[in-house]
Amino acid sequence: MPLCFIHSKTHCKPSAAFAFSDYLKKVILQGLASATTKVSRIMTPSEELAVLTPEHSVLEAMDLMIKYNVRHVPVIDQHCMVGVMSMKDVVKVLLDDQKHEIDSLKDYIHGSW
Repeated sequence: MPLCFIHSKTHCKPSAAFAFSDYLKKVILQGLASATTKVSRIMTPSEELAVLTPEHSVLEAMDLMIKYNVRHVPVIDQHCMVGVMSMKDVVKVLLDDQKHEIDSLKDYIHGSW
């Protein structure tokens, strides 16, 4: 089950988030009935959501994800959600940077720099 951000009709900023981990911890492990448990009872409210802005660095995003133990973080710009940064996005950028650095060092060592 993917992460879902819940929006109100009047605001473009998420008012809550609902993830599979919320379902597992707050419904299954507590023995609640899936058919009768309201999402509003188990969702993470907006005031508890970790958020980023487009100005945050990838390392800041990674730190935030680790601090809050989340894999997806909404990106908010001028009170509107403009995207979602995932741990996969972070890992891809870090691996690309590392590959570029390794290639540059190899070129330097071999004199083709």
